[in-house]
Amino acid sequence: MSHLFFLFAALFLTMSGCRMVDTQSDPAISAHLRTVNQNAATPLNQKPVSPTAKSYRYDNQKLSHEVLAALLSQDALKSAHIQVAGYHGDLLILGEVPNESSVQLAQNIASSFQDVKNLQTDLTVGKNLNIRQRASDSASNTQVKTEIANLGIPHSHLQILTNNNRVYIIGPVSNSDQLVIEQNLLALTNVDNVYFYYQ
Repeated sequence: MSHLFFLFAALFLTMSGCRMVDTQSDPAISAHLRTVNQNAATPLNQKPVSPTAKSYRYDNQKLSHEVLAALLSQDALKSAHIQVAGYHGDLLILGEVPNESSVQLAQNIASSFQDVKNLQTDLTVGKNLNIRQRASDSASNTQVKTEIANLGIPHSHLQILTNNNRVYIIGPVSNSDQLVIEQNLLALTNVDNVYFYYQ
């Protein structure tokens, strides 16, 4: 059963453009997670001070992957369906988790990373999306990126996620461009909502 889970997890991460990160072989992540676990009781609005916490440069994909790896290394979140994207410290975590305490755990872990300046979550408590919906979201995500590129709107800096027919765009977009993007994306068959995240 566990082999099947890891096969599906690897397949999903590959489809969503993520790579698996081995937290056991990365001493920096392992040290960071030990610190997070030691400070698990710290309220969300207080970041634990840790001399071992790794300070990341503003590498959007690297920070997102490191946070995702840290989340999935926790027993309470291993079976969750989670996606992470960010832009210069503005981080969004979305997906499905088993219970409310998992939401708080995800927030605590993500906020403990030094380069996470603003954290937003759209985590649903409940069952993970099925494989068919995830495949549909992956195809939609590709279509969304193509549609935005065809609009001639600068987009190379944007992080785009699709989850359960909802599109999340992370990064700066002007108000006028947001309206154009939203109008065109909502015309697509498999897009129900479009959300923009940037502080």
